[in-house]
Amino acid sequence: MKNPIVTINMKNGKEIKIELYPEIAPNTVNNFIYLIKEKFFDKHAIVRVVNGRLIQSGDPYMPGPERTDVTPGYIINGEFKKDDYHNPLSFEPGIVGMAMAAYEYTPNASAGSFFIMTKDEPKLDSIVPAFGKVIEGMDVIIEINESNTSMKFGYDVPDEMEYFEKLTVDTFGVEYPEPEKIKE
Repeated sequence: MKNPIVTINMKNGKEIKIELYPEIAPNTVNNFIYLIKEKFFDKHAIVRVVNGRLIQSGDPYMPGPERTDVTPGYIINGEFKKDDYHNPLSFEPGIVGMAMAAYEYTPNASAGSFFIMTKDEPKLDSIVPAFGKVIEGMDVIIEINESNTSMKFGYDVPDEMEYFEKLTVDTFGVEYPEPEKIKE
């Protein structure tokens, strides 16, 4: 069975491809596929750039006119390295992770905010779930990660926003269910 492949078409015409790992983080992958099919990420901005570390999209708490993203209205269990769950992926360049639910500190993942690493950061392995890896377009990620940023709303915001045009997923004929939600 082939792993699902996500294609991110950027508004600027560039493309990123991500391989998802349903055998490692099944509910996180189900969630990501579900949101892509619902067009949740289409037209969203990359709202956080930590130079030399990561880029992130999907922060529902970015106030003001720059806010471009919304939450899907639920959270999911965090499938990361902890006492009762084994996730063998380690955060390194190209690894895709689902951000922690920011509005309440719990060992759970936000359902709609994801990030892509540009450096090794294994301390994240026991905090948030890794569920995919960039297989094409890492140069696009690095280019975005090197953009100028300003501190706004408590984190690094790109001075010029980069936007997703559309995300699609090829599941190679496999049906993936909706995610198991723990809070709506």
